[in-house]
Amino acid sequence: MQHYPLQFLGRMACLLLIAFLASSAFSPSVDATHPVQNLRAFAKLYGYVRYFHPSDEASQLDWDKFALHGVNKVKAVKTNQELQVVLKDLFLPVAPTLQVYQSGEPVPALFVPASTEGLRVVTWQHKGIALNSTNPVYSSVRTNRENKLKGSGGFGTVIQSLDAKPYRGKEVKLTAFVKTNVTGAGNQGQLWLRVDRSERKTGFFYNMQDRPIQSATWQAYEITGKVDDDAESLVWGGFLLGTGKVWLDDFTIEIKNANGQWEPVSVANAGFEEGKIGQAPKSWKADTPGYSYKIVSDDKHSGNGSLLIENKERSVKNKLFDKTAQPGETVTKSLDNNLYCRLPLALYSDERRTLGPKPDTMAFHALQNALKTVDLSKLEQNPDLYLANVVIAWNIFQHFYPYFDVVKTDWEAGLTTALQDGLDDQSARDCLSTLQKMVTGLKDGHGNVYHAALGVRKGLPFLVEWIENQVVIVASESDEFKKGDVIISLDGIPAKDIITSQEALISGSPQWKRYRALQAFSVGEAESTATVEVRRGKQALKKTLARTSTGKFPESTH
Repeated sequence: MQHYPLQFLGRMACLLLIAFLASSAFSPSVDATHPVQNLRAFAKLYGYVRYFHPSDEASQLDWDKFALHGVNKVKAVKTNQELQVVLKDLFLPVAPTLQVYQSGEPVPALFVPASTEGLRVVTWQHKGIALNSTNPVYSSVRTNRENKLKGSGGFGTVIQSLDAKPYRGKEVKLTAFVKTNVTGAGNQGQLWLRVDRSERKTGFFYNMQDRPIQSATWQAYEITGKVDDDAESLVWGGFLLGTGKVWLDDFTIEIKNANGQWEPVSVANAGFEEGKIGQAPKSWKADTPGYSYKIVSDDKHSGNGSLLIENKERSVKNKLFDKTAQPGETVTKSLDNNLYCRLPLALYSDERRTLGPKPDTMAFHALQNALKTVDLSKLEQNPDLYLANVVIAWNIFQHFYPYFDVVKTDWEAGLTTALQDGLDDQSARDCLSTLQKMVTGLKDGHGNVYHAALGVRKGLPFLVEWIENQVVIVASESDEFKKGDVIISLDGIPAKDIITSQEALISGSPQWKRYRALQAFSVGEAESTATVEVRRGKQALKKTLARTSTGKFPESTH
């Protein structure tokens, strides 16, 4: 079974430890609103409406794009009054029964239909949070509404294998051409390669979780690894994670010979030329529930066809729990800056729509048209995307993370810090760092953030451990390094400082942070040159070599 760390819009890892600031660091001001306070107010209202306002309009919105759209609108607002107007303009087309008001203002009565006879009650119920995930363990539904989710098993994969015994101890390379049609966080294509060892042990394994495929054009992707000395079989394939479509074509498996040259190994139906159009491919295992697999001829990299993996829709019960919110139940929350919101948790609905004040359909359609122009793909060219990532990620944890009573973190202050950092971010790597620092506040080893734009990551040919307050090499695949060498510095940075800086961006217990930091100690951009200074006995040695190791390294934070 594959395991996937937490994933957010853009998928984001860098450096720099900054203490969380108290949320009172910016005092409300009627005349001059600070951009962080503007963004805090938007972020909080975003979460309340997205996950708890049951209107039909809210259920139809592209919320990832709306996050970017809203960040752009509120960032430069100058006064509380202007912020109130902008928030209403943003949210009332989506949530007509929402109320946004300043402290001391009279709050209008909630909307109630003249007659409730024959009407149904619509409200949200969450079992965890579904997002765009196909994992059936989690569901988010509205009562008295048809709830359709895509897929049912999390990912749809195709599998092929061969006997690995002739290739023991050698390097193996998987290459395939892939394109996708996916939107939203957590939806992507991936290739994978695994070495199965004797006694049901797993050897080399890599599934591109740190560089997901989301490109809409055909591109070649590869995975390189080492066949373990006791390997029994090589297993590989490609999959669609979440919802959308992924096309696969032209798989190759190559083994490096004694002369350092790559030699191809026979792969059955590697280009999906065998079998009928519209049917599952021959020679591949393809049967994950919730996904369809068929050979198509209208979109291929070469030859006559390619394999299309696509998720299927599944119906979800429109009531997860017996207890539901009732009309009249509301939540009232502070948005900072003397602004408050009151949100109805249940709405009446007739046969056509959820009911409220006369809907401004023109404003809602104008918002939808505006979102069509929002581009979520150009992270480097749109710094507001860095802030949108913070808004989306923070709210998921704020409303659905179950362990705040255990970790005792100040998550409100975490929002302030993350938004402050986001305003200063200049690159995808900076954004990655901002999100990592935010997630470390949860102290949860399951939390991880990464970004495909960082490219292929490789390390140096050694493993290290923390021994007697030093970074010590405990295994090496290169004659340049010996077991017992003490690493003084890497690329001029003291080894201890590298460990400390990496731990600052890793979520989990102190032991987990240290373990992950040591694993990722030398990881960087593939083929990049590194200079390592080591102490061997009384000798100080300096070695320069390329990062080419294909071991199972996690993504680096260095």
